[in-house]
Parts: sequence; structure tokens; C-alpha cells
Amino acid sequence: MNVRLSGEDERFVSREVASGRYESTQEVVRDSLRLLQEQKIVEKRRRIKLNAQIEEGLAELDRGEWTPSDQVFQALREKSRRRRHQTS
Repeated sequence: MNVRLSGEDERFVSREVASGRYESTQEVVRDSLRLLQEQKIVEKRRRIKLNAQIEEGLAELDRGEWTPSDQVFQALREKSRRRRHQTS
């Protein structure tokens, strides 16, 4: 497989090899692909966790386990006020 890189990307790869961290451009590309794969796995796990949290929140709503928004915002304002006074 041949891949064409932009000038900026080519310079980046060359600098990485010149730094001694990698012995070849192929190593830079392999490491980049490995990092991309890891990033995709992390993103998928985060998405699964977020979806589970959303489902749990919806289930809580269905069970009537919720707090009116005015109470939530009042509690947040009070918490913010306390923090501002603690740091002052």
C-alpha cells in the first residue's frame, strides 16, 4: 500500500525519525495506527458508558425518581456560592 502524505505530515514523520525515537517512517506510521486504534476503543467504551447512563436516567424518570429543575438550579447556585466564599 502506498500512502501520500501532505508536506506537513511528511515533515512531522521525518522529524520523528530524526529525533531517534523511531528508526523508520514505517515505525512512525505503525505507532500512529496503533494510537488511532486505541483511541477508537476508548471512544467506543465512553459511548457505551454514556448510553448506559442515559438509559439509567430514563429508567429513573420512569420510576418517578426526579427532582424539579428549580430545585436543582437552586442547589447549584448555593454550591457555587459556597465555593466562591471558600476561595475568597
